[in-house]
Formats: sequence, structure tokens, C-alpha cells
Amino acid sequence: MIFTNRIAAFLWGFALVWVIVLVIFTGLLVRDGPPEGWSREAFWALLAIFWLGGFGIARYALSKPCYFVSVDPSGMVQFAWHYPHRRETKRFPSARLATPNVVDGADDEGNPYFYARLDLPDGSTTCLTEGHDRSACEIACDRFTKAIAKKED
Repeated sequence: MIFTNRIAAFLWGFALVWVIVLVIFTGLLVRDGPPEGWSREAFWALLAIFWLGGFGIARYALSKPCYFVSVDPSGMVQFAWHYPHRRETKRFPSARLATPNVVDGADDEGNPYFYARLDLPDGSTTCLTEGHDRSACEIACDRFTKAIAKKED
């Protein structure tokens, strides 16, 4: 059984598009100069602000992983965190794992947002799924609990 959480991939794509657009606009500024009515210094200052934002967005996006959890027939559970620039994996026997819980949170607009979180034996956590639908997170927690319970028998 495999659980995936690829929400971070959207952030990676957004950051990539942002930086590509910045490169294009910077190239246009170098080639054509600022738009009419703008001084070169004012436009460079505005572009510098966008570049600072681009670096911040890229740094934030690169720190967010996509999560993959797989329960294999031998009873081992593999956890993988995929970042654009690296991959981390950990393996634990299903008997050492706790039951996942639904954690309540809020999105950027203050709306309810939920996480199906699992605390790992080494003190780290992973997120089986997340979203605005609490029942989807509860279902993921139940599926995971049943998957590891079958392997312990």
C-alpha cells in the first residue's frame, strides 16, 4: 500500500515559473531599457524587490518535500521525502509505528485545514495526506492503521 502527498510539487512549479518570468523580464530590461515613464533606477529597484521575493519563494519551496509512504509485504514501512535537490528515506518495522492522527490547522485565509500526521520512532514526523477535507485525512489514517495491522499478524 502506498500513500503519497505531492502538494509541495505545486510550490516547486510556482517558484520555477516565478524565477523564469523574472529572468525574462530582467533580459527585456537589459535589452530594451525600462518602460516609458520609468527611470532606469526605479525600474531596477522594483525588479530587485521581485528578485528578493523570488529568492524567498524558491527557498521556501525547496524546503517543502513530497511525502511517499509504502508498506511492503515483509512488514517494513518505508518513508521517503522527495525534495527537488535531494531524497531522504527511512525504514521502520510496522510494529514500531504509532497510530497516525488528524491534526487541525488553518490555511492562509483562516479556513480549516487538516493533516494526517504520523510521528516516527526517531522523533520526526510525516504527513500521509493534507487538505480541507477532514474525512479524507481520517480515511488515510484508517487505511494506514489497517495496512500496518495486517503486517503485524
